[in-house]
Amino acid sequence: MRAELEKKRIEAQLSQLLAKRPALERLQELHVLPAAHVHPRLQARLAKVEKAHLEDQLNHKLAHRPSIEELKERHVLLGATPCFGFISLYCTHTLTPARLSFSTAGRRPGADDSVAPRLQAKQRAINKAILEQRLERKLANRPSISDLVEHNYLQSTIYSAVAEGALCGR
Repeated sequence: MRAELEKKRIEAQLSQLLAKRPALERLQELHVLPAAHVHPRLQARLAKVEKAHLEDQLNHKLAHRPSIEELKERHVLLGATPCFGFISLYCTHTLTPARLSFSTAGRRPGADDSVAPRLQAKQRAINKAILEQRLERKLANRPSISDLVEHNYLQSTIYSAVAEGALCGR
């Protein structure tokens, strides 16, 4: 009697689990099961062929990828050099047994290795905007030509004509 009750309980649990399991199509979509369009005996061979095809595609793309110089010319990389087998922006290094030291030789002014490559273009744009704002402020506060002539910083004969616009075509 006890064995029968245990058997019925297990059957009920199993039927509940079977009712909740995903459909075959869903498992194939999630790549849990291979696609059913191939006979089961051929699925392992198909997987090997697909893997070999992907490897061939990757090798082809790697063989035909542009050089570092070409990427620099197209402004994809700025000052990039190979570093430890990877492309690292502005990296010039010397490896010693005790430590790894990075030098700043060959770096672009304002280059920052602490900024992710994805954000470096944005950083350059921000730096450019800051420089433009500084230049605008300095140009707005600079003395006029007449003030410079008046305080004897410029010769009056040449620059008085420029102040009037005669040499600039105004």
